[in-house]
Amino acid sequence: MRTTTRFRWLAALALWLGPLLAAHATHLLGGEITYAPVASTTVGVPRYHVITRLFRDPNSSADSPVITLYCNRGSCAATTAGNFTINVVRSQDSSISSLGCAGTFPRIYKVSLYETDVDLPTGQWTLSITEANRAAGLINMPGSVYNTLYVSTYLDNSLAAQDSSPRFLSTLLPYLCNNQAQRYSFSAFDADGDSLRYEFRLPEMSTSFSVPVVSGCGTPTSSTLSPHFMLNSATGALTTLPAPSIQQGIYVMAARVTEYRRINGSWQPIGYVTRDVTYVATGSTNQNPEFTGLRLNGAATTQPLTQLIRVQPGQTVALALEAADPDAGQALRFESQAPGVIPGLNLQTTGATSALLT
Repeated sequence: MRTTTRFRWLAALALWLGPLLAAHATHLLGGEITYAPVASTTVGVPRYHVITRLFRDPNSSADSPVITLYCNRGSCAATTAGNFTINVVRSQDSSISSLGCAGTFPRIYKVSLYETDVDLPTGQWTLSITEANRAAGLINMPGSVYNTLYVSTYLDNSLAAQDSSPRFLSTLLPYLCNNQAQRYSFSAFDADGDSLRYEFRLPEMSTSFSVPVVSGCGTPTSSTLSPHFMLNSATGALTTLPAPSIQQGIYVMAARVTEYRRINGSWQPIGYVTRDVTYVATGSTNQNPEFTGLRLNGAATTQPLTQLIRVQPGQTVALALEAADPDAGQALRFESQAPGVIPGLNLQTTGATSALLT
């Protein structure tokens, strides 16, 4: 009788752990959800095009050709009236190789897109996904491989029916070389001209431990905020924190961009987007290049890089940029993904150490 009980217990344990153990191979590196209004197909009901972006480790054999998008109004409980889910098929899968640190192997990862249109009647909506599981060995998240990846986006279309979420300017994952100035930010573009505020958040996981997940609720993981970066609340720029040394490895950080709109004379929060990403901290003898000068609209003299540039709506601005590399014999390359996000933005290389941003 004791043997029978033991085998029943082992079988139950295997059934409970099975989904988690199988999920180890997924190695999710991050994600985000964005939205934009599209033509309504039902009178009086706003309709949105929703894009979910997942960052994945290409060395994993696991795949997610279909994800579940949770659309919750008011409460995240599955039983709340009006809440619904929709299965979304992957529309695009691409590989990206980051430059990384000199003398190290480039970081290669996949970016998967999942796109769908949804009707969201007037209310306060939270759009979310839960995918299993996170990458193993994240230094600032103990037991990361046992945590699901939960990301959410919020919109209040009772205040602003015609609203596009902020869009991040880059899909490149961050990296850190010997605590030097980094080459990444959480800066975003808002097509409606809403005011944006940036803040760090603890990465989240689903509150549901069942498989499949039965609710769209999230909760902070047992992790810490990034130990390496400060986040500018007005611009989304990341600045490295001074430290004599860093522990090399993979870390996780999450940031939220909240948009505010002036409605009836007061600023109201109308939505937010959360991005959850991992980054690599590694050692390198290379020194990062730096911008050394900026000339505004053909000015004869440069101005400080930190000086505020005031621009009026519709005004054309030209920024002549100069850069230098402290390591002898290094060639510079100017590159940005922002022109693919901000209409009319252009970056042109004008010399070996110069570029023009208009």
